[in-house]
Amino acid sequence: MNEDNFEITTGYNNFGSLILLISKNQNANSFKKNLISLGYQVSGPLPSVDHGYRAIRQFTPSIIIFDLDYSLNENEDFQGLLNHDAKEIPIIVLSNFNRTDFTHKRIKILNPTTNSLRLKEEIESMIDDRELRKKETSKLNSLNFTNLLFPRIIVFLPEKQKEEDSKIVNQSLVNMISRIASLTINEYNQIDIINNAIFDEIEFLQVLNITIEDIIYELDQKNNSNTAKSLICEAIESVLIGWGEISSSLLDFINKFSSDLIKKVAIADKLIETESYEKKCDFVGLIELTDQGPVLSRIRSIDNSVKDKLDSKIVSTLMIVVGQGTSYHEGIYGPIPISLDDEEYVTIIWSKVLKSDILDDRMNGNSLGLVVVGCKRRLINFLPKKTHLINIFDTLKKSIHMDHITDESLEIIYQKFNEYLS
Repeated sequence: MNEDNFEITTGYNNFGSLILLISKNQNANSFKKNLISLGYQVSGPLPSVDHGYRAIRQFTPSIIIFDLDYSLNENEDFQGLLNHDAKEIPIIVLSNFNRTDFTHKRIKILNPTTNSLRLKEEIESMIDDRELRKKETSKLNSLNFTNLLFPRIIVFLPEKQKEEDSKIVNQSLVNMISRIASLTINEYNQIDIINNAIFDEIEFLQVLNITIEDIIYELDQKNNSNTAKSLICEAIESVLIGWGEISSSLLDFINKFSSDLIKKVAIADKLIETESYEKKCDFVGLIELTDQGPVLSRIRSIDNSVKDKLDSKIVSTLMIVVGQGTSYHEGIYGPIPISLDDEEYVTIIWSKVLKSDILDDRMNGNSLGLVVVGCKRRLINFLPKKTHLINIFDTLKKSIHMDHITDESLEIIYQKFNEYLS
């Protein structure tokens, strides 16, 4: 058998569900013929999880059947398959042992001697459950996409017009949500469903389509150009890289702007898989507002030269992002692009008003503190989502004075951020 052969073999039903069979059992080919006789398409048998990874990159099976030995390596491989696969593919494990270590909702443990009728019932049941989950999560797929798209559009706006153009983008988001009764905007400027019963994904994507077209028109009119659609496509492409499975409704929306996007994203995904650059944040710094203005007071970085690159102009720009004058905002913001010696970075900012030794009477003993995490821009698609960022910055939650944010605090955030990236 050619171990890299992912050819799909079909039985009498050419439209049967596709099974990926991973097995080193000497009876694997006989078992495969049994599956084909039940009307399924079968890829395999593949001899290892590693070969299964490669197959999943080429197609998405309806279900995986994994003939598992009780060896330690096989056990670890199987856990790796669960962690690796983000597509919620259901898995049937064939094992003679009572496996109490697998409690994942996607797993069903069956004895290898299970009769064909029972096996078919279990396969169909798991595939049906997955299809139901896909329908239920399709709308969340569209919402998550939109919550990433609007900040990404702002990232791609030209620097010279970013301040004014971002107002157009943000106002368009507010206008869009005001047209859909089931939605609201939370404190992180993200869309939330407030009435699941009346939320209609098709209506949502139609309104999103009109909103994006309005943004393109307004940006082009304001800047006397015709580049906004290209910018929107860049932002969509950026969100989709590494996204995984795209719902059919969302795919229809994307194709309205560019039919080539999905093809470009697939190529980019493949490049990302083969690139060997290290996924690490470059620095975590504390910027505080002092009587002399914004100052970088602490930093944890992989390169000592980073502190010199973060000059007063960049520090002031990051402070302005959060607020000016006496109007400051607390929360988590980003990704915000910056340039350090012609190298492009993106930053995530945590901000909070803290007690400090500032003398300025207007501040009443308070100061604005920013903890800034910076990464190379090529890692923009690997950055944590808001829920993960809240956990990463959790160590700062009880800070009430600027002195409470220590070198140790920055080290903890640096390590947690890199754990997520890796």
